[in-house]
Amino acid sequence: MTVRFKGSTAIQLQRVESKWTRERGWEAVYVYVGPKALISAAATNSAYVQYSTGIDVVPDKNLSELRVTFANSDNSQPDQYTEESSTWTFEPLLIEKNIEENPKYIALGDISGEAGFVQRILKAVEDYKSKVSTGISAQNSDKDLVFDLADYIVYDNATNSNISTTNEALAEELAGLLVRGHTTYRSGKYVLQNVKVVPPNTSLAVDHYKTGYQWSTARIIDLIASSPASVTFSSIIGNLVDVFPNDRWLKDPPVINSTNNGKFEIITRWEQQGQYETPYQLHPYY
Repeated sequence: MTVRFKGSTAIQLQRVESKWTRERGWEAVYVYVGPKALISAAATNSAYVQYSTGIDVVPDKNLSELRVTFANSDNSQPDQYTEESSTWTFEPLLIEKNIEENPKYIALGDISGEAGFVQRILKAVEDYKSKVSTGISAQNSDKDLVFDLADYIVYDNATNSNISTTNEALAEELAGLLVRGHTTYRSGKYVLQNVKVVPPNTSLAVDHYKTGYQWSTARIIDLIASSPASVTFSSIIGNLVDVFPNDRWLKDPPVINSTNNGKFEIITRWEQQGQYETPYQLHPYY
């Protein structure tokens, strides 16, 4: 078994296996994976194993697997009106974005008195390329032009007093990358996903709540904290607080599937949003 940790070597809850038999009632197995030393310690830690009916440690090279079994003591029938499970996971998302959307250059679009400055940089580059292309076709001196942003851009203020030295250097750097053909860059972000199984009498309307809104990290933490307490959920909350305190999370429409036992599986995703990435006018903040 190969396990890839995403940003942490702490113990991770990999999955929850549940089954019901007439003889033993409900039985759930929580499967954790982590470094051997941490798994060995967890096997005797009440936060992981209190009230369990079975503990099994399975070694695997440098990692170990901890399987903690919890059983129903009275062999009762499964309760069709209780949430069966709820799990939270982080998943990476890699995308290609326009280079002018990079956080390093995004502030160029907010310079006071120079509205549309980024678009004018893009136009300046296109004008230069067009002039060189025409020069190549006509075989005149324009084919050997060396790019200088100042020769092609128009400023709202004729003396260019609105642009600081720092922003001017950033504009020239951005234009230089575009001239060399670097129009996009690879960007990584995270998707936070919740999967839960709920009884047939559950109101599904609540899962559509604030779909299309950009949730604050604090709102996400409140939602996770409303799930049954666990070490894993506490770790996710800690990760959100430490790494993504000011991020926004765009909620996608949920996927709702009916299961063969009459319950519903609901999958909800929140996609991490960087600063200036998604306008609040299109997707309001929550």
